Amino acid sequence: MARPSKGARANHPTTPVIMDLMNRLAVLKRQDQMPAGNNWTAMFGGSDAHSG
Repeated sequence: MARPSKGARANHPTTPVIMDLMNRLAVLKRQDQMPAGNNWTAMFGGSDAHSG
């Protein structure tokens, strides 16, 4: 399934899937860089939630 050219992708069915995957990849890349702290605990329920 080929994606349409830039500017015509907004309503294509693969766009939300690809954006979700790109966002998840960005989170995983930041995971090792972000120290476990108050923000991590508030978002994910514990300072050790990312180590598993």
